[in-house]
Amino acid sequence: MQEADDLILVGIGSILNERRLKPHYSCGKRVVIFGTGAGYCAVPQKIDGLYIKAVRGPLTAAAIVGPPEAAITNSAALLAGAPGLRLERHETDEILFIPHITVL
Repeated sequence: MQEADDLILVGIGSILNERRLKPHYSCGKRVVIFGTGAGYCAVPQKIDGLYIKAVRGPLTAAAIVGPPEAAITNSAALLAGAPGLRLERHETDEILFIPHITVL
């Protein structure tokens, strides 16, 4: 989540859940959902106060009782086109294994 003076952006990750968003329900800021997914906890109980622009996939759209067209893709995919955020690519023969958090 990223905060500014008047809004909170909920973007990359499986963070569209009650546990993460409940503290922000009465903060006086607009909470914008863009490309995040549901997971690990119950979906938010208070959907009407959120500005849902897009979610990660059709299962998240269905979980929040949103329109199927709200499902776009993982918002992390947009980082590749963001100037200054793209890392220099180095060709390598090495294999990188990144386990999911529940494996650790």
